[in-house]
Amino acid sequence: MIDLTQLTTQELEGLMAQVRQELASRRADTSALINWSHVCSGASNHHLSKYKHWAKLVKSVDTTKSNGYAFGGEFLHVRNQHKVPVGGIIVWACGKDLVASRITVDGPVTVAEGTYDRMADFVDAVAAVMDEGA
Repeated sequence: MIDLTQLTTQELEGLMAQVRQELASRRADTSALINWSHVCSGASNHHLSKYKHWAKLVKSVDTTKSNGYAFGGEFLHVRNQHKVPVGGIIVWACGKDLVASRITVDGPVTVAEGTYDRMADFVDAVAAVMDEGA
């Protein structure tokens, strides 16, 4: 057993990130995959180039960061359709809007919403959702 009182804050944060990643991998049912695509996947080139777009299948959340690098996982191309595991969490952006969705057999369900100017709150909300599913 690890004596947590002997670890530094940075070591504890790293350990928490590893635990979240392991829990996420156990939660996601890799035997059940559904098709997912970004809501803007069929948008015009003008829309896609004018606004920031990205999506990530989240495996871990680092709550010490307050930007998109807080989300560890696999980037999903905005224009393509992807096979994603049921139970997984996808964080995606369109312009200043941020959304976290849990993948269900019936499709994505929004579990957190935010904006870039409130990214720290959004990161915390996604981390809490990841912890709930543990």
